[in-house]
Amino acid sequence: MLEEIEHRNVAFDVYQHLYGNYLYRARMCFIAQNHMFRFLADCTKIMSAVDVGRYGRQCRVTLRQKLTLAMVRINMRVRTMLPGYTPHTYVLPKGIEQLSEHYTKTAESIR
Repeated sequence: MLEEIEHRNVAFDVYQHLYGNYLYRARMCFIAQNHMFRFLADCTKIMSAVDVGRYGRQCRVTLRQKLTLAMVRINMRVRTMLPGYTPHTYVLPKGIEQLSEHYTKTAESIR
C-alpha cells in the first residue's frame, strides 16, 4: 500500500511538471480508471464463476454488491477529476505513516 501511495504522488507530480493542464489530466484519469475498472470487473466475473461452481451460489456477486461497486467508481471519478484534486492531501493511516517515516529514515541513512 505504501508503494502505491508513493507511485500515485510521484505520478501526479510528474504530470503537473510536464503538463499541468486540467482537461488533459481529467481525460487521462478517465482513460486510466476505465482500464482499471474493466480489469477488476473481468477478474471479478472470472473468479466469481469459478467460486460459484466450486462453493455454491453464496459466492455469486449480488446486485447490491454490483451497485456498491458502481457507486465506488462514480465517487472515485468525481473526487479525482475535480480541478483542485491532489493526492498530497490524503491522510495516511497512523501505521502507514509510521512505516513511511521508517523507510524514509532508512533510505536517508544509506546516502
